[in-house]
Amino acid sequence: MLSGRLRRPFSALAACALAGLALACAAAPGPPPILRVEPLGSVRAEKPACFRLSRRVRGESGLADLACGEDVLVVAQARGECAPGGIFLLDPWQLATLGQAPRADARLVAVAGATICGLSAGGELACFDAADRAAPVLGASLRAGAATALAVDEADLVLGWPEGGITVLSLPFEPAAAPRAALALGSAPVMALALGSGAAGRFLYAALDDGEELIVIDMDNPSGPAVVRRVAAPAAVHLAASGETLLLTARGAKPGGLYLFDLLDPAAPRLDARIPLQGCRAAALLGRRLFALTADEEGSDQAMLRVWSRDS
Repeated sequence: MLSGRLRRPFSALAACALAGLALACAAAPGPPPILRVEPLGSVRAEKPACFRLSRRVRGESGLADLACGEDVLVVAQARGECAPGGIFLLDPWQLATLGQAPRADARLVAVAGATICGLSAGGELACFDAADRAAPVLGASLRAGAATALAVDEADLVLGWPEGGITVLSLPFEPAAAPRAALALGSAPVMALALGSGAAGRFLYAALDDGEELIVIDMDNPSGPAVVRRVAAPAAVHLAASGETLLLTARGAKPGGLYLFDLLDPAAPRLDARIPLQGCRAAALLGRRLFALTADEEGSDQAMLRVWSRDS
């Protein structure tokens, strides 16, 4: 066993070595593995929602975001000194790497059906057709500049901006196509976006940098997207909608953690539970499995992926 004093430098060297190996083997078939599985015991969330923490997975450097599709977990890796960058498609049950999007790194990623969209630190927005999980195909790309947030569903792609507004692009989009709609939400940067739908229609959930609230936007409004409600909520850095649940990753350690909102009425999210998970960067829900990307407990630039199973 390595001592705590030696483990951190060893982990950093190992991360660099693995990144170098991935680059050296770029011509080899199949994407490089980016996760290492470690066993862990059980943990419970605060009532009323109960989850069992079934796996803890240490990731390579630069893991920045994640999203779930119908049968896939997508992880974004930003390019860095020890990180080649990429958008990786994983089996959500075994956590094995299925494929990798070509010529892409990303700090934000969103998934809808077979469409995967990634936004890089340099402002490049790319959409991929991932019907073949092993070989995603680049569909279109455009310069998104200083966009701060990203969401996608089967019909629209939504970008958030530092000036507090959103832009809605119809899918499939053309780089030169005009936005379908735009809406000003405030004067602070848009921190997070999520698209959800149900019997009551399609709604966009947004969080601004200066507010402790969820902004609910009706996407099916005949006159264009319209704000229908503002709900008190922790300041958010990440949002994800899945079925009748909205996941909110709170900014900071106090109170911090991961908040679950009930979307039984999608126009009126209701706080249902909180998982006291400090350092959470992003989360996604797939059926009864909850994936949370957090900072490594050892304080390195690596990330930890926690996999939770819903008990009730």
